[in-house]
Amino acid sequence: MKKLIPTFSFLLLLNLSNSKLFAQCDYKKNYAADGKIESEGCMKNNRRDGAWKEYHKNGNLKYEWTYIEGMKQGPYKSYYESGKLNSIGNYKNGGLTDTLKFYSEDGKIFKVEVWEVTGKNQSNKIYSKHTDPKIRPDGTLQNINGKEYIWVDGQKIEKPK
Repeated sequence: MKKLIPTFSFLLLLNLSNSKLFAQCDYKKNYAADGKIESEGCMKNNRRDGAWKEYHKNGNLKYEWTYIEGMKQGPYKSYYESGKLNSIGNYKNGGLTDTLKFYSEDGKIFKVEVWEVTGKNQSNKIYSKHTDPKIRPDGTLQNINGKEYIWVDGQKIEKPK
């Protein structure tokens, strides 16, 4: 009887590890034509599921997403090409939700947005504020020394002629 218990436990464990309850993902790595990694993460039933990472062309991390059955769900981070944190937020049912914070490359918060989910894979920005008084809201035009600039994502860009 004592010998049957360990054998039975092993067979039960083996059966559970093969069940859908403990199903493993199909880990995928996608590469660019130059051989550098573009993205990686788990696939289940031909959909992204679990943690996913996307990379800049220089190999540094660009995005970290979490997916559940192909839909963005949970924490999100984006990074500058330098590898420093650019933004952090959350997804729910595929749409941005709650607070999205943007950081400068020196690590200071320069913009805060609040989002609400409005449907599957849809969200709406309900609040946006730049925390740096030198930064203007998106779309603001500014004339400096005869040149016109427009503010986009917290950066002043020379307006095309």
